[in-house]
Amino acid sequence: MGSHGHTPVKGILLGSKTSSVLARTSIPLLVIRHKFYQKPGRTEVGVCLDGSEYSPAVLTFIKRRLPLFAKDARFHLINVASPQNGLLIPEVSAFGAPALSSEEFEKEQRDPFFKIARPFEKYMQEKGHEVVEALLTGDPAAQISMYAQEHNLSLMVMGTHGGSSLRIMMLGSVTMSVASQTKLPMLLVHHDDPTLLRDLSKEE
Repeated sequence: MGSHGHTPVKGILLGSKTSSVLARTSIPLLVIRHKFYQKPGRTEVGVCLDGSEYSPAVLTFIKRRLPLFAKDARFHLINVASPQNGLLIPEVSAFGAPALSSEEFEKEQRDPFFKIARPFEKYMQEKGHEVVEALLTGDPAAQISMYAQEHNLSLMVMGTHGGSSLRIMMLGSVTMSVASQTKLPMLLVHHDDPTLLRDLSKEE
């Protein structure tokens, strides 16, 4: 679907019709932004993975629908970790237990990403596609948008829970925040897509 796109302040970010379809269907939805201009060069696909239940659905979709992507497509697996906050001081945590070091704190966040990303990387490399791990730290939406600009991404693939139009409009959504900060086409994959659920169950 095409989308004019608004800032969250002006109204529904992806347009009323697009948001309505996204809220009412579980199939993946490709949203094309009207001001997007693709610079010449290799197809660079950003894939946002946070280790949640949405991430396996995103990777399964790409594997099962690989012909939809360019033959020269390079996939950037993007994971954003939160910086260590002030409660996790080196000596002791707020709960009286030994606190995690900054390295341990980051590892706790990255491990779910590595668990699903590494098998995907191997699969894609066997199919002739280059895969890049982008390990970022900070505000997810800001870091993802900055990375997309710096690496001239052609498409952003993200998972979404779907749900009501109200949930689609929520400003706290990373997906919606990224959409407000970039003009990239966005492929939104529902984690409860029945076709993907069947594929995921087979892999398990």
